[in-house]
Amino acid sequence: MIKCIILICGPPACLKSTLIEILQLICNHHHIINLEYLCIKKIYEIFNRKKQENQYNFLSFDDLFFGYENDIIENESNWKLYRLLIANEIENYILSNVEKHSLINLKYSSQILNRLYQSLNNLNHNSILIIEDNFYYSSMRHRYHQIAQRVQIGFAIIHLYSNISIALQRNQKREISKRVSNISIENIYSKYDLSNDDLIIDTTNQGLTSEHLHRILQRIEQACNEPEQQLNIINDEERYLATEINQQNVIYQISQTLT
Repeated sequence: MIKCIILICGPPACLKSTLIEILQLICNHHHIINLEYLCIKKIYEIFNRKKQENQYNFLSFDDLFFGYENDIIENESNWKLYRLLIANEIENYILSNVEKHSLINLKYSSQILNRLYQSLNNLNHNSILIIEDNFYYSSMRHRYHQIAQRVQIGFAIIHLYSNISIALQRNQKREISKRVSNISIENIYSKYDLSNDDLIIDTTNQGLTSEHLHRILQRIEQACNEPEQQLNIINDEERYLATEINQQNVIYQISQTLT
């Protein structure tokens, strides 16, 4: 069992990876001097109180999908299935702390799950699992909320957002290998589902500020102190996705037999 799940969400080039890097640096006391220019000291004191008790584990979907992402995103149905696969395995691991090696057969499922298990290997009862991805459909985020409810642990969603013109500008300043196509960014913005119930950090004008970080750390602390109540809810989309997984298994197994 872990203490809390935190989702870091947002369209590309809204500084999600930057936030993760800052949080990782704050977790390493000997690196704090590198963050002085961000006026981080005042919020570091807040974060450090919890750091003595908790273990922060970071999981990035970019890392899980590295090398396979172009193939995966070609088919939106498969793209959803991979994310459902990951959520299901995270739930299994939190409940049992055992690698169950899902029977779901997708082209890269074995490679991605091996990476996932490596990331989850150090989870314990004091762990805070911070997951970074676009999560632009609310159903993607809801699945993790259900996990938190089932095991009665803390949960929070933090959106990093900016206007699309700034995101496109930032994207062009990235290394070529890390750039996302403008079409993909525009597509994500057109579908992105913001919820006012979540913490929304607007990075348009000033990027990530010390005040933003203060609010983020407060939200993480609040989530740790307020575990979710247990609910048993399966919505229609999840039933549909479960059906798709079964169909995908059959198709994959047939194709394997024929090759």
